[in-house]
Amino acid sequence: MKPRKSQKNFAVKQIPVLLLVFSISFSFCSKEKEPESFSNRMILIHPEPLQRDSFTSFVGQLKPWYEAPLYAQVSGYVKHWYKDYGAQVKKGELLADIQAPILDAEYSQAKAEWEAQKAKYDLADITANRYNALRESNAVSEQSVSVAKASQNAERSLWKATGEQVKKQKVFLSFKEIRAPFAGIVTQRNINVGEYVNKEGNLSEGQGQKNLFTVADIHTIRLFVSVPEIYVSVLKPGFEVTVQISQFRDRVWKAKFYNYSRGYDSGSQTVLAQFLIENKDLSIWPGSIANVQWPNEMENHSLSIPTSALVFDESGTRVATLTEDKRIHFKSIDVGKVTDRYVEIKSGLDPQDKVIQNPGASLLEDDLITDKIEDKTIEKNKKEEEEALNPAEEDSSKRSL
Repeated sequence: MKPRKSQKNFAVKQIPVLLLVFSISFSFCSKEKEPESFSNRMILIHPEPLQRDSFTSFVGQLKPWYEAPLYAQVSGYVKHWYKDYGAQVKKGELLADIQAPILDAEYSQAKAEWEAQKAKYDLADITANRYNALRESNAVSEQSVSVAKASQNAERSLWKATGEQVKKQKVFLSFKEIRAPFAGIVTQRNINVGEYVNKEGNLSEGQGQKNLFTVADIHTIRLFVSVPEIYVSVLKPGFEVTVQISQFRDRVWKAKFYNYSRGYDSGSQTVLAQFLIENKDLSIWPGSIANVQWPNEMENHSLSIPTSALVFDESGTRVATLTEDKRIHFKSIDVGKVTDRYVEIKSGLDPQDKVIQNPGASLLEDDLITDKIEDKTIEKNKKEEEEALNPAEEDSSKRSL
């Protein structure tokens, strides 16, 4: 029995040694299988050519060729109106009548004063002629002749003055009729029969002063567009844009350039340009909002990068690039259009530049980068090549079948 006991003790003593050897070998194997890890990763992208649409859309406002709000020149009550909303009118056509009894009385008074003054002038004229005839026989003194002559001139002047008052009242009487100043469309009617109006407008409705009518000439429509300065260079005679109106989804119009303001708006840095649209069928209504499709005739040399790549500091707007020896180099850029996803780069970058997509605030000029670097542009190109090859492989496999 003694040999068996010694063998058992020997086996028990070997267990710790075996455990130690197993743990060392396990740790060694686990270290060999552990992948390489990086605490930081730097993503690179390359500037890509900006894909510009064939046209750019702007918002425009449509206004009539002529538009006139009409007010009453006299105070009175609306006797009758003859033209309603949308009515086509000719120049001088009657729109409404105003009843003004006070004005009628003032005209009658002015006419009566004119007639009375005419009688006084006739008497002074006769007296002056008689005194002048008696001068040769010395029947009247020279003083009497001079007084009669002066009285004749004074009465003549007063007669003419009262005549001008009559003409004035006649003009006011003509204002009792509201007439169209030109041929067009009635776009507003703010009066009803019996309402009180005066030169300030309609005061009966209690909603502030309102004009009586609005007449617009819409045979030609003015299109106003606020144009950014980069598009102003194409504003020349003969330039045309395409116009769409939400009211007519399946119809488009051509608008010809007319003129522009020759000055930039200080707030938006845009120029107000005016275009003309022929509206012979009167289908376009003034006040509408138009979608203006502006053709892009400029050659595009711009690049684009993600908006997250921009760096703003005391040196201006810049981007962080990576050199061939893996060092940081900041480049100043000229920025164009900016969106939530990308930014247009007019100058300052080349397509081969390696731009850091999300540069950290701690990056400095000439810093050496030891982080893991991923070039998204290269990965994107490889993916596109694989997608282009897959259809070809599928076709070849189908043909073999």
